[in-house]
Amino acid sequence: MVTQAIQWLFPGARPTVDFRTDGDAITYWGLSAPQPTDAEIAAAALPAAQAAKRTAIKQAARQTILARYPEWMQANLTARAVELVSLGEITGPEWQRMQSIWAWIKAVRSHSDLLEADVAACTTVDAVEGIVIGGWPE
Repeated sequence: MVTQAIQWLFPGARPTVDFRTDGDAITYWGLSAPQPTDAEIAAAALPAAQAAKRTAIKQAARQTILARYPEWMQANLTARAVELVSLGEITGPEWQRMQSIWAWIKAVRSHSDLLEADVAACTTVDAVEGIVIGGWPE
């Protein structure tokens, strides 16, 4: 928790290089900025935990989407959709399949947004850590 709070307070700070911790104590401080106080670290704990959980949620959503539809496939579908629109062919089975794919991607993104909203509503680090990342649409 201390490492996470320090990284939130000092973006770019590198554990083991710029600072070291042991449990809840800072054992080495190599940054030019003053070492944070215990009160500053405590105040940073919740926003740091929330930021880390939001990042983990976004990464999990990305991995979920890319596992089913890699970037190359999404790029090809986008290019083909542009062609179909330019040809006025937006009612056939190919178009419907693309719409189905996009609906699923939007559902994953919406679920990610809901998980992030749950994180934002948390008032303790324990509550943030208790949020389970998953439950993605099938």
